[in-house]
This record gives sequence, C-alpha cells and structure tokens, in this order.
Amino acid sequence: MSLAKVPHENAGSASGLPNIVTHLGIALDTALTALVFFSPTGGPPDGAINRDAFTGGPST
Repeated sequence: MSLAKVPHENAGSASGLPNIVTHLGIALDTALTALVFFSPTGGPPDGAINRDAFTGGPST
C-alpha cells in the first residue's frame, strides 16, 4: 500500500490503516477458525461438549 498520494494533512490517519486492516484480519481469522473447529461437534452454543472434551482427562 502506497501512501504517496495521500494528502499531507491526512497522512497520520492513513498510516494507521494497514495496522487496522491487519488486526481486523487476525480477529476475523481467529473467529472463523474457531467456528470451523467447533462446529462439527453439533453441541449446544455454550460449548459444553467441547469444554468436556478438553477438561475430562484421566485422573491420576
């Protein structure tokens, strides 16, 4: 992304745009990854099945 054509008075705001886009992409990617990972279980929306799968290990 080139900021060469951005007016001088808007340079500060425009310089933050790549960081905003990057952070929004990371947040969206994390949300979609979680959705894809947890959707096949078919459990309730509160994630009880998934929580039990990760916390219900053998006792020592």
